Amino acid sequence: MKRGRRSLLVGGALAAFGVYLAFDGWRSGSLFRYQLMGYAACGALCVPLALRLLLGAERGSWFLRRTLFVAVLLLLCLVLGEVVVRLFGPERDLPAQLREDPRLGHALEPGTAGSDARGWRNSEAVDRTDVLFVGDSQTYGFGVEIDETFCERSEAPERSCYQMANGSYGPIQYVELLRRGLALRPKVAVVTVYFGNDLVDAPDYTGLAGAEELRAGQQPPRVRPDPVPQAAYAPNLTMALVDGVLSSSHLLDLAARVVKQRLRGGALDVDAGSVPFEHATAGTIWQPAYRHRALKPGKNVSDGVAITRRCLERMAALCAEANVRLVVASLPTKERTYAAWLGKAGSSLQSLAADEQRAFDAIFGQPLAANIEHVELLPVLVAAMEAGRMPWFVTADGHLAPTGHQVVAEELARLW
Repeated sequence: MKRGRRSLLVGGALAAFGVYLAFDGWRSGSLFRYQLMGYAACGALCVPLALRLLLGAERGSWFLRRTLFVAVLLLLCLVLGEVVVRLFGPERDLPAQLREDPRLGHALEPGTAGSDARGWRNSEAVDRTDVLFVGDSQTYGFGVEIDETFCERSEAPERSCYQMANGSYGPIQYVELLRRGLALRPKVAVVTVYFGNDLVDAPDYTGLAGAEELRAGQQPPRVRPDPVPQAAYAPNLTMALVDGVLSSSHLLDLAARVVKQRLRGGALDVDAGSVPFEHATAGTIWQPAYRHRALKPGKNVSDGVAITRRCLERMAALCAEANVRLVVASLPTKERTYAAWLGKAGSSLQSLAADEQRAFDAIFGQPLAANIEHVELLPVLVAAMEAGRMPWFVTADGHLAPTGHQVVAEELARLW
């Protein structure tokens, strides 16, 4: 009798904790996939109480003992797998950690998230390079392995390449990155201007040190807060517990990375207004409403255009002074690429495409410094899609997929 009451109390306590995790996940207001973890934890913790109530004290206890036995076996298998991964598996990258940088806003701590000794995503921090790549998360290669980025794919025995890029960077940071990168004595500097967010990123960093001459002047200088807090952050208690387990286990962390790669930009992480596009070889999820925020005509975008042009002129002056060839690659959004590929069939994207084209013309349709070589990537990406090569992810993620990086690397190879 006492055992039955004890199992009921334990089951009730676990269920109560589970309900709290579900409520905590719901009230966090974070992405649905994070809330779902709280709901899943709640369901798992309610199982003992449900079995106790449905099967009775004796049968419920018997079933739970068998479940506990299986759980112990699984735990032993995980421990064995953990030992194998630590001994023979790939070296684990330290989690991404950001540090403050007065001229960039934020930067990776060197050695974290697979970065080199300078904090950039390269296999090593070289003393000099032939080609310097500058950009944001597209150049960084968000969502792809380091050897799949167009920077790494541009490497050759006769040509060394080095990347200086990070998420949330924009034209103002590109000027500073180029200034620092020129110390590596490159022969060519490749700067990628991405129309998915660069025009709104530019005004958001006009308050950075050294950006005084680059400001448009129409708005007060400002600096966007770091995109990720300095300390470890979890949107709810369940995710904090999960993060704690993953930080301790190499095996589970490796498995979680695979799962995150599949979930990123998918149905659990879409923005309001997302549009699924069904196609045999080019199916994906469009986010025209989300992209429109960064391209819809208005003061913020017009300031972004003005700042971007000033930044390009400044980079041209830096390269001319250092006798470095400057290549500016304009990268369209996924939605703009689909609009061009589909033509009239992509009519739902035409408004976004028109706004992006206006922004493109405002920057590259007007004369720039003579030493700027412009490479427009839109026709290249469209040609790849016409050839059955998919440069974008099938999810809502707007970053270049591995094939897209390969296509860009092939186009840039014409420059060498």
